Amino acid sequence: METKIYDLTKEDNLTEIFSDAASVINVGGTVVFPTETVYGLGANAYDDEAVKKIFKAKNRPSDNPLIVHISDLSMIDELVTYVSDDARKLMSEFFPGPLTLIMKKSSKVPNSVSNGLDTVGIRMPSDKEANAFIRACGVPIAAPSANISKRPSITNKKYLVEELSGKVDMILCSKNSTIGLESTVLDVSGDKIKLLRPGKISGEDIEKVIGKKVYGYNSEDALLPKSPGMKYEHYKPKTKVIVLNGNDDDIISYLDDIKVDDIGFIGLNYIIHKIVNKKIKLKSFGKDISDASRNLYYLLREMDSENLDIIYVQAMDNKGIGLAYMNRLLKAASGDIIYL
Repeated sequence: METKIYDLTKEDNLTEIFSDAASVINVGGTVVFPTETVYGLGANAYDDEAVKKIFKAKNRPSDNPLIVHISDLSMIDELVTYVSDDARKLMSEFFPGPLTLIMKKSSKVPNSVSNGLDTVGIRMPSDKEANAFIRACGVPIAAPSANISKRPSITNKKYLVEELSGKVDMILCSKNSTIGLESTVLDVSGDKIKLLRPGKISGEDIEKVIGKKVYGYNSEDALLPKSPGMKYEHYKPKTKVIVLNGNDDDIISYLDDIKVDDIGFIGLNYIIHKIVNKKIKLKSFGKDISDASRNLYYLLREMDSENLDIIYVQAMDNKGIGLAYMNRLLKAASGDIIYL
């Protein structure tokens, strides 16, 4: 397959480019596009055969449901059978933005999108280029993250062509993703509101809007995933990842005492600058948890290219977007964590 590639940061004729991308979508093709969370790999959500091409391109298990992206609230009418009061409040507050709502799907949504479930996840990206692309298509876009299944999601155009050229019809490269972690996924299809995947919008943020408790998913939910990221291994580099959880001095001491070569560490600036062990390959997230969340996937990929034996990564507080950061990091590490 020959992949057509545009760099939106270097083009002036964006309207024509989005029209070209829409033509690909409307004949059953696949297009990689930027969003504020991570890059997405999209197809016409109503076209069963086109959606199956997403799974083939990613080598993604077919029983892992997809999120449907919209550019206008009117698109929801044909996707779902019912929009609850809670869902309306949340859409009013957080759409467009990094929130996916699970609702009862209509018969128009193919089983390939929903994993045969009676629900579908809906999101409206806040990224202007993502919205312009979806509007040009005129149909909802089913899209998981644009990467080979189980690998870290892509938030930087550097890895798009390398990983997906020849596997998709078109790639729309742009700036780095501003959030860097996938959307919060919230199940509003039943009586209880359930958080299926943490993201930038926290459970506390949601509770303030709807005025009721948000529940976390349990083991029973995990066996029948309603959302991407609930069942299979995700976000893993080829190199072994180990999470370091402890205070600053203990992390620094642990790393400075390591005698072997071929070790890397990713952490915040203030820790990086205090490590004296010259054998360790160091990469900095930046100054705070927002920087860490935005740069996690990119730096995992960067460090993975160093041919190391182990990548150590700094743990963060499990609150706010830190909950989403730790959720993704622990999956990248297969739960391998050292408490210092």
